[in-house]
Amino acid sequence: MKNKISTALLALFLGYLGAHQFYLNRIKKGYYYFFSSVFICVLFYLKTKISSLDNSYFDLFTKVLLTFFLLILVIDFIAFLIIDDKTFYEKYNDYASNTYFKEIQIEIDRYYEYVKATDLRYIINTDGFVEGSYNYLLKQLIEVYTIVTNSHPDDIRLHMGKFRELEKQLNKLNEEWNNPKINYFGSTNLTSSKS
Repeated sequence: MKNKISTALLALFLGYLGAHQFYLNRIKKGYYYFFSSVFICVLFYLKTKISSLDNSYFDLFTKVLLTFFLLILVIDFIAFLIIDDKTFYEKYNDYASNTYFKEIQIEIDRYYEYVKATDLRYIINTDGFVEGSYNYLLKQLIEVYTIVTNSHPDDIRLHMGKFRELEKQLNKLNEEWNNPKINYFGSTNLTSSKS
């Protein structure tokens, strides 16, 4: 579990290496900090080794860049000190922010989309559902949706009454089974997407 004090101290003492960002699993940001510090070190090294770079503009540029970078580290340090514990936890310790769990969620979402597509293909290609059953109503809804999406914008309103009636019947069944209501196909956007 990530700790905000540890993060703040890493930002203050090892922030130039991006340690606090790596600690929070923000790998890309960690590399930005690391390579920025390497770049600044290279500029100072070049300034000492190449006499032609020993001019006031180059010196000013490197000092401004170093100051800006150190200011960012101090801001990071202060920000992690004053952040609310709950906010820090939700942002950095919640499963949603963990890369591993994000990958699992992506796989679950892909599987869900596959199952949904398979179920819809089955419903579309099957006849003989009992009138009033969920699959019967869903098949009718898909048919109306197909008509609506292929209609001229002026004709969409002709089919929306039927669409909303079928949607209402399906949600009534959902409520009977203690399932949440579904906004099928984002139907509230159908008219606006075609106009």
